[in-house]
Amino acid sequence: MVQNSRSPIPKFEVINNPLQFEQAVSPNRYCESVGRKSAILGIESGKFEIWIYPLKIVSDFNFSVYIPNYQTRIDCREIAARTIVRPEMTSIIFSHQLFTVVEHLLAPQTGAGAVILLDIKCSTDLEIWFSFSPELIPMWPAGLGGQYTLWLDEYNCYFIGEGSKKFSGIIGSPFAKKYSGTPGHQLPDEPMKFVVAITSEKAVQTLIPVIVTGGVIGREQALENYQQILSNIEDIYFQNRSHYKNLHEGYLQIKTPDDQLNLALEWAKVALDKGVVDNPQLGTGLTAGYNVSGKTQRPGFAWFFGGDTCINSLAIAQYGDFEAIRAVLTLLKKYQRRDGKIPHEITQSAALINWFEDYPYCYYHGDTTPYYIIAMHNYLARSGDKQFIEQNWQSILNAYLFCERSDTDGDGLMENKVAGLAAMELGQMLPETLIDIYLASVWVRAIVCMSELCDLMGDQKRKAASDVHLATALESFRKIFSDEKEQRLRFSRLVDGSNHEEPTVWQSVPLFWGILDPEAAQRNLLDYASSRMSVEWGVRSISSDSRYYDPLNYNNGTVWPFTTGMVSVAQYKSHRSLDGFQNLKANAALTFLNSPGWQTELLSGEFCRPLDASVPHQLFSAFGIVTPLVSGMFGLETSALTRQISFTPHLPLAWEECEINNYRCGEDRFRFTLSKKAERLALVVNPNNAPEYELIFDPALPAGSRINAVHVNSRPHEHSVSQTQYDCHCLIRCKLSGQTSIEIDYQMGIELGLETVPPAIGAYPQALKIIDYSLNDKMFEILVEGLSGMSYTVPFRSGFPVESAKGGQVRQVDVFDYFLDIKIDSEKPMNYEPKKIQLHL
Repeated sequence: MVQNSRSPIPKFEVINNPLQFEQAVSPNRYCESVGRKSAILGIESGKFEIWIYPLKIVSDFNFSVYIPNYQTRIDCREIAARTIVRPEMTSIIFSHQLFTVVEHLLAPQTGAGAVILLDIKCSTDLEIWFSFSPELIPMWPAGLGGQYTLWLDEYNCYFIGEGSKKFSGIIGSPFAKKYSGTPGHQLPDEPMKFVVAITSEKAVQTLIPVIVTGGVIGREQALENYQQILSNIEDIYFQNRSHYKNLHEGYLQIKTPDDQLNLALEWAKVALDKGVVDNPQLGTGLTAGYNVSGKTQRPGFAWFFGGDTCINSLAIAQYGDFEAIRAVLTLLKKYQRRDGKIPHEITQSAALINWFEDYPYCYYHGDTTPYYIIAMHNYLARSGDKQFIEQNWQSILNAYLFCERSDTDGDGLMENKVAGLAAMELGQMLPETLIDIYLASVWVRAIVCMSELCDLMGDQKRKAASDVHLATALESFRKIFSDEKEQRLRFSRLVDGSNHEEPTVWQSVPLFWGILDPEAAQRNLLDYASSRMSVEWGVRSISSDSRYYDPLNYNNGTVWPFTTGMVSVAQYKSHRSLDGFQNLKANAALTFLNSPGWQTELLSGEFCRPLDASVPHQLFSAFGIVTPLVSGMFGLETSALTRQISFTPHLPLAWEECEINNYRCGEDRFRFTLSKKAERLALVVNPNNAPEYELIFDPALPAGSRINAVHVNSRPHEHSVSQTQYDCHCLIRCKLSGQTSIEIDYQMGIELGLETVPPAIGAYPQALKIIDYSLNDKMFEILVEGLSGMSYTVPFRSGFPVESAKGGQVRQVDVFDYFLDIKIDSEKPMNYEPKKIQLHL
């Protein structure tokens, strides 16, 4: 039953969420409430714009309070005191000596509308004056003309229309009274207003709702939506709450001793989930990020990006939302070009213009198409959904054929000049690029994926051709990008045959995909650990000693959480877990740095601060938390079709226990409990009634450790041991059929810890950089960089007694536990200086 527009809205309980943030207002800090079909985007002082996709309905929405008994008007933007950010709803508390107003921002999970709810406590009667600017304009680059407004007294709302009657907007509230005039056939020059009076008695029981709806619909449908939303406000809140409760509890959960990291993972899940949008004309896709549009028509990156979709699908698969991945990959297939190329970006107004032919942006990236193949393969590996691959096989094949045609010189590698942009979108390093290492790495990985997909589909002829192609591509890759003598990877090959040797984050990508042995990029890995590239909030996109470095340049100096995440995974896969953990923690800290819950797009290379142009809620920055944690630190990979799980954890020094729950492999869910005490590592796996799986368990232990015994379900079990420069691995293969326990007893080697302090806004680099370390017989050498004049403490654990130390002082605090104190002496103030420490064991 549709509620009468003048019926009161009774108060209901707003429940605390275990994930919520509550903090003092920062007036210009971004905040949002985003649903599948709408978005409320604004700042914490209480000014918002409201989108019902693909239209911005209103902007500059805010309210003031008039107190008749005191003849005083209060602009509530000046008294915003606290914010509460929850996945399901954002709230702002406005505090005055005569009243408190809690403004709840509620974007329905499924409906095409937005709700602003005012919960008022007051000691005197009030008038709430709402102000807004009517817009009714589509997302860039489409446009509309002839907009006008009308007051509809029957519904207590303003109607925003235009001449064709195909687009409409509604904003109103029960008991609202019109204040502003509505000039004919045009929008007013000044903000429009309506007022709601409320007594102190009524405020005890009643909420004041403001409903915004509309879209690519006519007036009657918009009014029907308006009344429907008005009738179901409490249900909308609880539907939102139920959705995010399920996202929190029903998908991947990781509990570690680091509460901040646990919470960052949960908010990364929310940040990615918020990107799923149902556009009424285009379909369901994944946006890239959110920000206010202001005077423009670009709300951050709140439209569909193909490359971002494929990249972020890897993280979404890790926490197990296969249904969302199917939907967003289906959208990319829908708009795949005839030659097989996958779209890079699709504005939400694409159906209103000739987007795919008249504008150059849709297909101008080259990396999106091989990423599509990777995303399809990854989805299959995680979900086991062979039917989806069969349904989309021709699309996958067409994408692969496009990539093949992007190689004009027969070396097996796609070329940027043919395929399109990849690592660089602008800057001095972009011109004359023939191929960069990012595009080449993604393509080589796509060939590997295609070979496996062909095998699955029974296309042995194409599989054989893919394998030949892979061998050619790998040979060319090594020849073009690998400097074997220097153990360094190059960034790009230019058209004239010369190379860009600059140290960039992109040289981590072949290590991320496991294309090359880490030894081939040893110098790059040392660069990533150095003060030239490493800062407390991530990894600079290019080394600070490069002639191209500019700390504010999008491609050549800023810190991207996305690429920091890729570097972190590369470091974990190269056994440099100390570096990997540092960068994982840097990304996790961004959840709490500025706009609570969201991870910003990019930061300055010199100071810990998002760039002014940075999108505050950027989805691939959330990828930079999920992926380094799941694929990096825990090394979890799975194949649902072959029922195989690989688990290669690199636990930080101080962690004694952690639990991974709801790890999804196809329809099966697993729980892993890891515990580490003294010289024993134990794993308990609960497969939750899953059929038999094979587990490949290969945990990292301290460097130089010796394995005494391995037991699986209390019985001795075969294993193999490998030593690296940085750690020791004990490889165990076993069957998972029912609850399974594994115990490794070992003689302690030596490992370093890391004390991380989350950077504050405005901080500059000053943390210790552990560049390299190695155990050789009875000597443990550590190379560090530190800021001149500073002292640092490094925790470490050793089963070998420390006889002496050179370059630092050692303090033993327990049987295996030590602290290493390091002082950086230098005459150069505020300069990073190297220092070598030797521990004689």
